[in-house]
Amino acid sequence: MTYLVGDIGGTNTRLALADHTGVRHDTQRHFDNDGFSRFEDVLDLYLPELGTQSIAGVCLAIAGPVGATRASLTNRDWVFESAKLQCKLGTDRVLLVNDLSALSHALPSLEMTHLGGPGAAASATQSLVVGIGTGFNVSLSKRTTDGKTIAFEAELGHAALPITVWQALRDMLGPQVADFTRVEDWLCGSGLERMFHGVSGKKLSSREIMTRFGAQSDPDAETSALLFARVLGLLSRQLIYQYMPRAGLVFAGSVARSILTQASFDTFLQTYLTGAVRVADLSEIPISLIEDDAAALQGCLRVLLDQHAP
Repeated sequence: MTYLVGDIGGTNTRLALADHTGVRHDTQRHFDNDGFSRFEDVLDLYLPELGTQSIAGVCLAIAGPVGATRASLTNRDWVFESAKLQCKLGTDRVLLVNDLSALSHALPSLEMTHLGGPGAAASATQSLVVGIGTGFNVSLSKRTTDGKTIAFEAELGHAALPITVWQALRDMLGPQVADFTRVEDWLCGSGLERMFHGVSGKKLSSREIMTRFGAQSDPDAETSALLFARVLGLLSRQLIYQYMPRAGLVFAGSVARSILTQASFDTFLQTYLTGAVRVADLSEIPISLIEDDAAALQGCLRVLLDQHAP
């Protein structure tokens, strides 16, 4: 059987074909969403990859709220409807899942970079995937006794920041933070840019900020990156209370990779570990990083295979 799997974020779309052996990397294609007015236009460009193959099923990971038959992107006005996609693709199985939930499903098959803490304990079954890129979101992943994964959906980026985190931002940046109270206002690419503007009064892309930070060429970029790392550490402490991910805190996304693989990681870790968390020993919770941009495609395939399992 040939499947179509996709990962649609606010900035980019990745599509690939897959079968029971895995995602076929030779069919994987990457598209810049700015070049398209709707997802169907991306499909029109990709469908020639199919040739004469028929599609047994489709699973799309969407960076936004997902219903049973309809989904939409949080950071772009694209809408996805299962019935319309079924007609377009000639299949009766189109599954829509949240992109962070797709990563949760992919966890058992991923090779991740270990950043801190011990290796995951065999008895621990609950992990939290934290995605930080164009937006922010999480997914709680629970491994069942029969080896399957239950992935919980959320839209935490739209939730209010914990008061302790917001107060820390106010102390560091002043009253200008008053109008920005959501998690996603600060902990994503545009959030890093907002921090840089608050520090320097200048505007710069998040990519350029991290490039300058890595090159040690801009004190304002360094201040901003370290501030982001500290805020992420503070929020991560709260995530432990909310989700109890004893099997691991797993980060993903372009901004997470930039912050957690440079000198700012030490600031994140020190902030995260400072002070007692009564319900868990933070030093015993593994911290990992997903560095494969196509990881959600593996999660989409896992969802399709589980649905077809006897």
